[in-house]
Amino acid sequence: MQPVTLVVSTNTPTPSATVTPTLTPTENFDALQIKTSTPAPPATCPSIISGPEPTPRFVDHWSVVHSALTEPDVSEQEVLNYLNTYGPQPIILAHGKSGKLRYSFAYQDFTNDGIPELAFVSDLFYIYGCSHGKYQLIFTQTYLDGYVSPFAIQDIQDGNRNGLPEIMFFAGQETQGGHSYRLYEWDGSQFQNLLVSEYPDDPDGGEIFVDAVEGRVEFRDLDHDGVQELVSTDGIPIWEVYVDGLPWRIERHFYRWDGNHYVDYHQEFDPPEYRFQAVQDGDRLSLSGDYDRALDLYQQAILSNNLKGWSPELRKYLQDTYIATPVKPTPISDRNEYYSLAAYARYQIMLLHLVRGRLPEAQVVYNTLQERFGGEEVGHLYAELAAAFWADYLVSQSIEQACHQAIEYAALHKIKMLHYLGNIKNTDDLSLAAGNLSLAFDHGYQSLVYSPADVCPFK
Repeated sequence: MQPVTLVVSTNTPTPSATVTPTLTPTENFDALQIKTSTPAPPATCPSIISGPEPTPRFVDHWSVVHSALTEPDVSEQEVLNYLNTYGPQPIILAHGKSGKLRYSFAYQDFTNDGIPELAFVSDLFYIYGCSHGKYQLIFTQTYLDGYVSPFAIQDIQDGNRNGLPEIMFFAGQETQGGHSYRLYEWDGSQFQNLLVSEYPDDPDGGEIFVDAVEGRVEFRDLDHDGVQELVSTDGIPIWEVYVDGLPWRIERHFYRWDGNHYVDYHQEFDPPEYRFQAVQDGDRLSLSGDYDRALDLYQQAILSNNLKGWSPELRKYLQDTYIATPVKPTPISDRNEYYSLAAYARYQIMLLHLVRGRLPEAQVVYNTLQERFGGEEVGHLYAELAAAFWADYLVSQSIEQACHQAIEYAALHKIKMLHYLGNIKNTDDLSLAAGNLSLAFDHGYQSLVYSPADVCPFK
């Protein structure tokens, strides 16, 4: 394959339409086994007096500066006194939707006790409910991924069909890009976060973060079982995040209800622009068991003339181009990258055939790999990798055992074998990196991070 001069756009990529994956019902959760919430005893609210509100109207002042923690002139007790005297109706009448999809307040039964609660957004997010004849503050969100404002209610749905609505709200400066989403539901005594936290010391810290202005999270029933999934769509970030992390594609995460939480179980990107992205997408799909789509991506990496080459020099050029008009020619493709990725893709296709019990097809691919990339040809390391696997597999008939041999070989040639595939995990050796750029980031923030074990993850 002859080197091809890359055509590089100097503009931020334009997001494409949302792709809906074909999903099957969850294996570890049966929608028919959903436990429906038992209605709680009816709450009692205060008797609201009729009469004029104070002048100036407290509700107007509250809507601007309401915060029990940061504004001493509007205390939590003053808010409660207002609700217990005038009720929530003045607030409901004074405030409506904020934006096309988001709300500044919601007034409905979140606790399944037959009495509506008031969820209100000003500078923070609050929920007020009735108990023993009085309004009480039953939830406050004071911190969300470093953002304290603005908050907004994104959506309210009983997505998990248990009879209790989930409240989705977000916080962050949308005009600056990043913002975070959380999802809460009443558990009988308090509101619980339904997203799994990544932080052991903060079990309530579960959130979905999107790093772009157009990023969003929405409910969608993808497998048509009546239970909603969550779909997080992350757009193209702006400013320094874009420059530091390029190349970028639209990224989507899919969250499924497991009976306790919404868990992240699937990730997809827009179609690949660069050849290494096709290889990485194949690796992701192969690991998740979607072998047909993985095979298609590996074949694209080998055969497609539309996929572009990647290199640290091109990354630096694109970064400079985003900041200022380039003063040097566009880097050309690295022909070694193509042959290395094509050889690796064939090796992975060989593994896919074996995993599916197709030994004759695997034998054909193995033979082709040795013929085209044996000896000292560019890509020969992947032919040798396949040979290490194949020799053991013919004896042991165990994919897991043969993978051990392949991983040992990859560990001996870690830098040379992995640096075309993506970012490399835990390496201190930068001497072989083209342009002496960090191997940990030279394929961008969305890249897979490879270790020797990733070249043969099957058991």
